[in-house]
Amino acid sequence: MRRFMVDLMKTQKVNPSHAEQLADVLLEADIRGHYSHGLNRLEMYAKDCMKKVVKSDGTPKILKVFLFI
Repeated sequence: MRRFMVDLMKTQKVNPSHAEQLADVLLEADIRGHYSHGLNRLEMYAKDCMKKVVKSDGTPKILKVFLFI
């Protein structure tokens, strides 16, 4: 399953490292029972890349850091 997820995102020109991280996060959500934030989102993310809603070759940027006690 992980390989399929990574390969799918790589067809959308997603950085291989980012594709692997995405697959890990989505699978972990499913493992923890958060199915609405797991594999169910893969199709949406792939379509967003296809439609150019998101930059498939983008790099996430931290805009602000909050410290919690």
